[in-house]
Amino acid sequence: MVVLRKFCWGFVGLLAVQGCSPGSDEVALDKQLAEVIQAQGLTGQPVSRKPIPAPDEPLVQLGKKLFFSTSLSGNGDVACVSCHHPALGGGDQLSLPIGIDATLPELLGPGRRVDSAKVQTHSNSQDPGPNVPRNSPSTFNTNYYQNALFWDGRVRFGVDESGATRYDGGIVTPDSLFATTDSAASDDLLFAQSRFPVTSGQEMLGFAKAHYHNDDVRAEIERKLRAAPVWLAEFRQAFAQPKASAQDLLSFSHLSAALAAYQRSQDFVNTPWRDYVSGRLSALSEQQKQGALLFFQGKPGAAHSCASCHRGDFFTDERYYNLALPQFGPGKDKLKNDYGRKRVTRRPEDKFRFRTPTLLNTTETGPYGHNGAYATLKGILKHHVDAAQAIADYDYDLQHLPQYRDFPVTHPYIESNTRYALEQAQKTADLPQLLYSDDELDKIEAFLHALTDPCTQQADCLQAWLPDTAQGSSDAEAMQLLKVRLATDTAAADATPKQQPGSGSAARADSPAQPLFIERASAAGIVHTFKPSRPDLPLDAKPNDPGITRLLTSNMHLTMTGGIATGDINRDGLPDVFLVGGDLGQHKLYLNKGAGQFEDITASSGIELAGLMSNGASFADVTGDGLDDLLVGGVVKRATANNQGGAQTPVSYSLWKNLGNGQFADMTASSGLHFKRNLFSSAFADYDQDGDLDLATGHWHRMKNHQGEDEHLWENQGNGQFTAARQTMQIQGSWPEIDWSFTPNFADINNDGWPDLLYTSDFETSQYFINQQGKRFVNATDTRVITDENGMGSALADYDNDGDLDWFVTGVYDVSPKRIAMNTALWGGSGNRLYRNLGNGQFEDVTSEAGVRDGGWGWASCFADFNNDGHLDIFHVNGYLYDDHPAWLDMAAKFTHQAPRLFINDGRGHYSDQAQALGFSADEGRTISCTDFDRDGDVDILIQQLGRPSKLYMNQSIEQQLGQFIGVRIHGRAGEPLAGSRVYATTNGNTWMREIHIGSNYLSQNAAEAHIGLGDAQQLDELKIITPPPYARTIIRHNVAAGQWLDIQITDQ
Repeated sequence: MVVLRKFCWGFVGLLAVQGCSPGSDEVALDKQLAEVIQAQGLTGQPVSRKPIPAPDEPLVQLGKKLFFSTSLSGNGDVACVSCHHPALGGGDQLSLPIGIDATLPELLGPGRRVDSAKVQTHSNSQDPGPNVPRNSPSTFNTNYYQNALFWDGRVRFGVDESGATRYDGGIVTPDSLFATTDSAASDDLLFAQSRFPVTSGQEMLGFAKAHYHNDDVRAEIERKLRAAPVWLAEFRQAFAQPKASAQDLLSFSHLSAALAAYQRSQDFVNTPWRDYVSGRLSALSEQQKQGALLFFQGKPGAAHSCASCHRGDFFTDERYYNLALPQFGPGKDKLKNDYGRKRVTRRPEDKFRFRTPTLLNTTETGPYGHNGAYATLKGILKHHVDAAQAIADYDYDLQHLPQYRDFPVTHPYIESNTRYALEQAQKTADLPQLLYSDDELDKIEAFLHALTDPCTQQADCLQAWLPDTAQGSSDAEAMQLLKVRLATDTAAADATPKQQPGSGSAARADSPAQPLFIERASAAGIVHTFKPSRPDLPLDAKPNDPGITRLLTSNMHLTMTGGIATGDINRDGLPDVFLVGGDLGQHKLYLNKGAGQFEDITASSGIELAGLMSNGASFADVTGDGLDDLLVGGVVKRATANNQGGAQTPVSYSLWKNLGNGQFADMTASSGLHFKRNLFSSAFADYDQDGDLDLATGHWHRMKNHQGEDEHLWENQGNGQFTAARQTMQIQGSWPEIDWSFTPNFADINNDGWPDLLYTSDFETSQYFINQQGKRFVNATDTRVITDENGMGSALADYDNDGDLDWFVTGVYDVSPKRIAMNTALWGGSGNRLYRNLGNGQFEDVTSEAGVRDGGWGWASCFADFNNDGHLDIFHVNGYLYDDHPAWLDMAAKFTHQAPRLFINDGRGHYSDQAQALGFSADEGRTISCTDFDRDGDVDILIQQLGRPSKLYMNQSIEQQLGQFIGVRIHGRAGEPLAGSRVYATTNGNTWMREIHIGSNYLSQNAAEAHIGLGDAQQLDELKIITPPPYARTIIRHNVAAGQWLDIQITDQ
């Protein structure tokens, strides 16, 4: 205390020397502050119970690598740094953290989101929001906490009978029995704290291992570290034991010591306030000094000041208060409440209480509150002044929080839980009685800025706490160090290695400052809901009732329905849209009017589908007049629960001739088409190269009520009349009695100029046929490679830019124990497939390497370069909601309300799902169209949901200047799209290839055109177009400017 008095009196003496320099008002402020500093015994330097190590000490260096290593997590997808990065204030700049199952594990900060599909699979949670219930506390200056750690103080020193903290009596932790001390916790709070994040299912462990005992979790981490030889050398150096064995040295105790040392080294107290207390009066502005007085002294008549709780040099009393902060997030119980300290003490009066945090570096550690309820200091300050008014004014849609902006996460209990917290707070003396005005709060906020160490704002200064970038990549890989990308670090994002021009754009898209896609169906004029029949389930039906199970499975095909046709029906260069309505909804025909606007012309179109359970749709010019005709499929509709095996509506379809004026005429009867089963998807190509579009069809049907093989291949006779070609083209016998075919596509997979035929099908029956120059097809399926269990959606394109067409297939990803325990014949669980073309029409399975396996229950899919970086991305929808009856939800709940997948291609053969980060919300999508609807040069996405409104996501890549593009439409003599044409675009030695298809994504299609993202390239060196016979033309253009759609018409054959 003697030293302290000398320190403070030195400050007062300095005032006498410097008193003539500032204005008289500021001199008065300095004198008042000197009295406050002396009275409160402030030095500017908080007290530490442990020595603070330098960041270059070996133990700290080991702790840093462990802190960044995903080896400590159960799923290998998260590290300590995922929620506590030095460049993010020692936290993550999120209101609530994303621990395990992030959509993009290496992306930290704003934009990091949870992969809701994984969460639903692992935990059956239906909440797509953050999965950790409390805000990430900063690791900065944690060494100065004297009594406890965590928001609820669950790691704490014991107390004596009077309630005083005993620092010699051990530490109580969640591993303690009956609040006794934990013998494994040492006498170091940071050491004890580091033992628990790895045991949390949401934070690091993962739900698959949530049943593990905490010590079993730690033992498994020990085994993983011992299995990687690189760690032994690191531990030997850190603990100065060069000959110690892995068994002796690589213990969780040593791991905890290293993590504690790394956190303790994050000492950031060199603040302007400390400089001021030390005597440099110019360290604070006049406004900050005014704020300091208000902070420490409060207002006359007020019961409290800020310093009532944020006291001392560490600016915290380390006590617990209920401030009635808004209650949102996953919470800690089924009603999403988080009772805070009560969960530790079990005392009712501790309900909703949380520890007072330090205010050092508070400008860098937002959002604020135990769940980050306020994004700004001003917001949390106003809440302290008047909690009741702040709660009344609070935006319970959370749109003021960057993490939740434009992200449809619902919290049904947020307002009621918040008011409950306020009621509890009003029964205590916890709510501060402050009388600050808005102007005074501005001054206090200015003072809080003086509590920030400038090092926390400087990348160079923080480098000491980041992994050495010069470290060998092999060591980094062996230690599984997280390759961090900060959402706020544009320079880091742009530093992604480039494989082709503009690939830096992909990195910018990985961490967008704003969503890449904006939903605007209604604003565009598209208002539509697809509504199929539902089984008539008794209200008391139980999932395990055999009769109900049969009814559900026999109606399963109704969950799979929908349909989008995309084509230019009036040849104005703008893609128009037809959406099927099901038997209970209304089909719609929308004419594209330009600039992303559509006009509903259904009423005048002449298209009537009454009585048809419409399913699947395609535009294609089957009559050869240059106008897109329309094929609409249909499915069997079962009757009621009381007539489970009885009446069915006839399986039917409709074919409509385009009359050229927005009107269509029914040509079903004259088409020659006939089907025994459902008609799902359709694909068109001139497989015999005679100048007209032939047809392939899919007919999924699980029931055995129709016997015999259906027709799948139809030859066009030149005028829209078709004859069955299954036998003449020698593909008969390829479908058994039960036909599982979903999605056909024509594509030249062996580069011989002839369209081959690929079928994506359910229950391991996907197959493909090589075209023998229009004479027959040969089944070339290698069942050792083509192993998708539940093939549904399909996409074909050259994703790796090697000049041949690769094949993506959606499936069902389900590794839940429930699926394994129940009737596994209902679906597989191994997910999507990506088949890479080997160049000769044979494939290899690269699904795992590419990272695209987990898509939930996937449906329609497409390849497209969504960020125009020169690399084809993959999009697909998913879900399985059909009926909210409990019997149905019991079977399908974990697949409902999922976000679609948008797998972004990194240019090196790997994809990462960024759908939520880029603007997509949870849906029940079945069909899609990936098409540049507004013709601005980026690919938009139309999604048709099951029983919910369709969505139109407009791509903002051009607006965000992510990359350039070239678009090409190729027409024959009558104006029809020339399916099978290829486009080759070359610049700077890089060539992209696209093949134009009139195919199916699954019940739906994209526009028949080629879109190529060019990255930063502003011009093509060469554009080459090759059209198939009977036109058989090669067109080459040089020095073609980027940023345009080209229309190429071939007038002679």
